[in-house]
Amino acid sequence: MPIERVDVAIVGGSFSGLSAALLLGNSLRNVIVIDDNQPRNLKSAHAFNLLGNEQTKPLTFLKRAHKEVQQLETAQVISGNIKSISCINNRGFTLQLQNGPRIESRKIILATGVVDELPAIKGIETFWPDNIFHCPYCIGYAVKNEPLAVYSTEEEAYVLALIIHKWTSDFILFTDGHEVLSDPQLEHLKDLGIRVYSQKISQFTGVRGKFIVAHLSDQQQIKRRGIFMHLKFKQRAPNLIADLGCSYNEENLLHVNEFFKTSVDGVYAIGDIALKVQKMTTAIASGSVAAFAVDHELTDEMAVFA
Repeated sequence: MPIERVDVAIVGGSFSGLSAALLLGNSLRNVIVIDDNQPRNLKSAHAFNLLGNEQTKPLTFLKRAHKEVQQLETAQVISGNIKSISCINNRGFTLQLQNGPRIESRKIILATGVVDELPAIKGIETFWPDNIFHCPYCIGYAVKNEPLAVYSTEEEAYVLALIIHKWTSDFILFTDGHEVLSDPQLEHLKDLGIRVYSQKISQFTGVRGKFIVAHLSDQQQIKRRGIFMHLKFKQRAPNLIADLGCSYNEENLLHVNEFFKTSVDGVYAIGDIALKVQKMTTAIASGSVAAFAVDHELTDEMAVFA
């Protein structure tokens, strides 16, 4: 297959990747976005805190963004998966698609995203993300005054409860068999009217989108509209990150500077793979910042300095 040569290859076409592509395309850079069409919020019904797009379906937003990028004459978005990435003698990079052409690019922007990891509790998949919620700032207002809960087996349980309880007066905390709260913390939560259940959860049942029932080890059944969980996550494309040799920080995010440049020259990382605050808005912003930096870097490489 023929080789396609571009200024910038963006791996991942969700919020951050398309944001970067839009700025670079508007800058008349030859840019290609390779997208596997598996955004992190694929199953989410609504977007929140996205200015001008409150409660828009994320996929609807992304379709509009795809169209805007595709209308730029130097930008293109293709569907596919990258098999491998390699450096070309410090002159750029080669990206090999699994079923497609080889792409040579002067710069790489990684926007590959992360995968949420749900606790191993029977029935949990059925209720994600309609009754099992990850981000209170995304859905909290939409379920305010409903019976809610937070689930955490870590020391952060106390702070999570304090953050989330303001959306409802009917609020509880599940610690799933873990003793993670001090006596003063337990007393404080009690004073706030927050009940704590430390029993193990054996399974979840209910009616998806309407309510979820936590079955506890002592046979209690606790019905809620939703349960918030601060989920762990893993990188979606660790093989590509390994190909490039990018370093991680202590939070399993890619190590980047203020312009989202990684530890590898010519490689940038944006969106959830590099952001501690992982929101659609911050993902979009990271794409714009990185694209700005990439355009300046490409300009510097052609400049003559006295």
